[in-house]
Amino acid sequence: MVNHSNAERYRTHFRPTYKVAYKVVTQLEWRCCPGFKGEDCKNGRSGQTANFPMSSPASGQRNLVPKSTDSQVQKLPSTDVQGQKIQQLEYEVQRLNQVLEKMQASVTGMGDNLRHSVQEDTSKLFATLLTNLRLPGSALGFETPHVPVIRENGDIVYQLGMGEMMSELTEVKDTLKTKSDMLDELHGMVTGHNGQLKKLMEAAEGPVSTYSPFSDGDVYQSYIDNKFETLREELMFGIDMKFADLKNSCEYKLMSLKEQCEQNESHYEHVEELLHEKEAELKEEINDLRNLLQESPDRFNCCAPIGTLRQQLHNMDRRVYRIADANRLLNARLDNELKRFTTLNLEDIFSERLEEIESRINVTEENAEEHCFYIEYSLRGLIETEVDGVKQLLKRKLQLLEDKHDNDFTQISNRTSTGAIVSELESLQQSDLNSSNDRIHNGMDHFENRLLKLENLCLTGCASGTKEIQHIKMDLETYKNDNKGLLLKTEQNLVFFNSLNATVHEGLRKMEENEDLEMIQGEIISLKVTMNNIGHSVQAQWEGLRRNIETLLSVESALKMQQLELLDKIYKLQEADTNLESQFQKNNNSQLIETKERLEQLASQFTKDINKCKHSTQGIQREVSQVDRRVAHIENVCSKLDNISGSLQRIKDGLNKHVSSLWNCVHQINGTVKSHSKEMVMLRRVGHRCSSQVPKIISRTEDLVPPQPIPGRIH
Repeated sequence: MVNHSNAERYRTHFRPTYKVAYKVVTQLEWRCCPGFKGEDCKNGRSGQTANFPMSSPASGQRNLVPKSTDSQVQKLPSTDVQGQKIQQLEYEVQRLNQVLEKMQASVTGMGDNLRHSVQEDTSKLFATLLTNLRLPGSALGFETPHVPVIRENGDIVYQLGMGEMMSELTEVKDTLKTKSDMLDELHGMVTGHNGQLKKLMEAAEGPVSTYSPFSDGDVYQSYIDNKFETLREELMFGIDMKFADLKNSCEYKLMSLKEQCEQNESHYEHVEELLHEKEAELKEEINDLRNLLQESPDRFNCCAPIGTLRQQLHNMDRRVYRIADANRLLNARLDNELKRFTTLNLEDIFSERLEEIESRINVTEENAEEHCFYIEYSLRGLIETEVDGVKQLLKRKLQLLEDKHDNDFTQISNRTSTGAIVSELESLQQSDLNSSNDRIHNGMDHFENRLLKLENLCLTGCASGTKEIQHIKMDLETYKNDNKGLLLKTEQNLVFFNSLNATVHEGLRKMEENEDLEMIQGEIISLKVTMNNIGHSVQAQWEGLRRNIETLLSVESALKMQQLELLDKIYKLQEADTNLESQFQKNNNSQLIETKERLEQLASQFTKDINKCKHSTQGIQREVSQVDRRVAHIENVCSKLDNISGSLQRIKDGLNKHVSSLWNCVHQINGTVKSHSKEMVMLRRVGHRCSSQVPKIISRTEDLVPPQPIPGRIH
C-alpha cells in the first residue's frame, strides 16, 4: 500500500439511491464488487481475479461511444470488454439519477414558485379591486367618479381605479407567459436529456466481438435500455399532461376573471350613469328653488308661528294686568283684616278651640282607661289559659311518670339479676330519683320566684290584678301539694325498691342453684334498656317544665312592656296638654307678624316676576324667529334627501351584489389554487415513485449481469 496525502478519490456507496461523494483519504481503500469478498476480492462466485486499471476521476469527459476495432478485439479478452461496459453503465446510471433528482427539484421548485406567484398576483388583484370598490365621494358633495373615456379610434382609456385593475390583469398575463416560457424551457431540457439517453443506448448497443463468451450481456443491456426508455416516456408523458392541464386551467381561470372584470366594468358604468342623472336632477331642483325664492319672496309665509306667538304674548300681558289688579285688591283687603286683628280679643277667638281641645283630652283619657281595662282583661284571660295548660301538662307528665315507674317496677320485680347488677341498679335508681327530685324542686322554686316577681309588678302597675295573683298563688299551692305527693310516691318507690332488692338477693341464691346465666344476662340488658328509657322520659318531662317556664317568662315580659307603654302614653298626653296651652299663647303674635312679612315678600317677588316675563318674552320672540328659519331650512334639506335616499339604496344594493360576486370569484380562485397544489403534490409523488423504482431497476440489472471484480490501480 502506498500512502498519498491530500489526494481526492472517487468513491461509490451502494445505497438505495446512488450518490457521488468526494473524500480526502491518506490511505488507499479497496472495494469489491457485489458477490466478492476477502483479500484482493478472491472469494466470490468466480474464483478468477484480474487486475484492470481504473480510470481516474480527473480525466476529462468520457467518450460515450466506445471505438472498438478488430485489433482491439483481438488484443483484449471478452471479460475486459464486459467489465468496461458494466462500469460505464454504472456511471451512466449514477449520472441519470443525478439528472432525475435535479429535474425533480426543478419541477417542485417551479410548482412552488408558480403557486406562490399565482397566490400573490390574485391577492394583489383582489386587494386593488376591493379598494377601488369604494363610493366616489359623498352624495351631497356632487363629486363625479372616474369613468372610462372612449376615444375616436375605439380604444378605451381607463381612469384611476379601472386602469389600475387592467394593469394588474396585464401583469398577471405577463407572469403567466413567463411561467409558460419556463415550462417550455424545462420541456426542452427534458428532450435534451432524452437525446442523451438515446445516444447512451446506441453506445450501449455498439458492436461487440462475436467470439465473446458473455453474449447474453447484449440481451440484458437491451432489456435495461427498453426499461429506461419506457420509464422515460412515462415520466415525460405524465409531466407533459400535468403541465398542459395546469396551463389550460390557468388560461380558463384568466378568461373567467376577465369576463367578471368586464361585468364589473359594466356595473360601474351603470352606477356612474345613475349618479350623473341624480346629480343633474338635484342641480335642476336647486335652481328651481332659487328661482322661486327670487321671484316670490312673500309667497312662502314663514312668519305664521311668530304671529301666533305674539298673540300668546298679548294674552299673557292681559293675564299679568289682571293678576296685578287682583293683587291690589288683596292688599286692600289685607289692610282691612290687619285693622280688625289689632282690635280683636284673643279669648273670643280661641275660646271655642280650647273647649274643643279639652273635650278631646277627656275623650283620650276615657279611651286610655278603656284600653287599660281591655289589656287587663286580655292579660287575665291569657294568664288563666297558660296556667290551665301548665296544670294539665304537669298532671299528664306526672301521670305518665307514675305509670312508667309502676311498669318498670313490675317488670323489675318479675326478673332476677346478679349481685353487681343489683348494686348498679340501686345506684342508678338513687341517682335518677335524686336528680329528678332536684330538677323538680329547682323548677318549682324558679317558677315561684318568677310568679312572685310578676305579682309584685302587677301590684305596682295595676291594682286590679290582685285577684289573678291570688289565683296564681292558689295554683302554686296546688303544685306544691302535687310535688309533695310526688315525693311521697318516690319514698314509696324506695320502699318498693328495697323489697325488690330482697327479692333480687333471693333470686341470686336461686341462680346459684339453677345456673341460668344466659337468661339472666338477657334480662339484665333489658333492665338497662328500661332504665335508660326511664331516664329519657324524665329528661323529656324536665324539658317540658323548662318550656312552660319559658312561656311564663315571655308572658311576664309582654306584661311589663305593655305596662311601660301605657305609662309612656299617659305621660306624653299630659305633656301635650301643657305644651298646647303655652304654644297657643306664644304663636298667635308670631303668626301675625310672619303673615305680614310673607305678604310683603310675595308682592315684591310678583313685581320682579312681571319684569322678568317682559324681558323673557322679547328673547323668546327672537329665538322663535330663529327656530322658524332653521325649521324651514331643514324642511328643504329633508325634501331633497328624500329623493336621494331611494337612489342611494339602489346603488347600495347594486354594490352589495357586485361585492358578493367578487367574493364568489375569490372563493373559486382559492379552490383552483388548492387543486393546483394537490396536482403539484401528485407530481412530487410520481417523481418519488420514479426515484424509488430506479434502484430496483439497478438491482435487477445487477442480478441479470454477472458481477466482475474491478480492482483499483495503484499510482
